[in-house]
Amino acid sequence: MPALILHAEDDPIIPGRQFRDASIAGNPHVLLVVTPRGGHVGFVADEARGDADRRWAENRVVEFFGRLEQSSGR
Repeated sequence: MPALILHAEDDPIIPGRQFRDASIAGNPHVLLVVTPRGGHVGFVADEARGDADRRWAENRVVEFFGRLEQSSGR
């Protein structure tokens, strides 16, 4: 089953070290995206800066499912 994991290195609640385990990092069915910043579920850009990708995490999920759909031939 394909899986997407989005994680921030600076998450104060969930440490990132478990995602480096070979069972996750080396799994071809897991797409692991680790960013330096984002906090805990904090992947929202500052609206004042006019960031076009303001909902960064949600956009990565949409892209992930788009890739799955393309690879399935639908």
